[in-house]
Amino acid sequence: MKLPTAPTTNPAVTELLDSRIELIAGVRAAVVLSADGRHLYWTGGYDEGTAERRAPLASALASLALTIAKEENGGTVRRTMLDMDDGYYIVAACGTRTFLALRAEPGANLSNVGYELTQLTKQLAGLLDAERRTPTGGGTSA
Repeated sequence: MKLPTAPTTNPAVTELLDSRIELIAGVRAAVVLSADGRHLYWTGGYDEGTAERRAPLASALASLALTIAKEENGGTVRRTMLDMDDGYYIVAACGTRTFLALRAEPGANLSNVGYELTQLTKQLAGLLDAERRTPTGGGTSA
């Protein structure tokens, strides 16, 4: 995995994403993105250019799903899936204002992918949300 050009990167996120995506049978590639469509981390078959193009598309898909859920009083959106001729594209929430989007092969076991995706997004949420914490009150700033 190549690290993004963002000012800060978290090696724990990189390691977790690389190791877990590699173990999910049928998953080709993944990108972690912000809600505003910036690519943060990527792995598998995605290079930086591909991750940069996929992130805003995945963000738009997530936004549409959230809007539909709100209109339908459907509650929280856990994941959104596109079922395509040549596989699946799945976007799942992972942390506050971050998502994980992945590409799976046509023969992928979606039950297994869904389970692994749920576990991975929970782990990523802890790491990604920790990155956004800032000291409050009485702290010094740089």
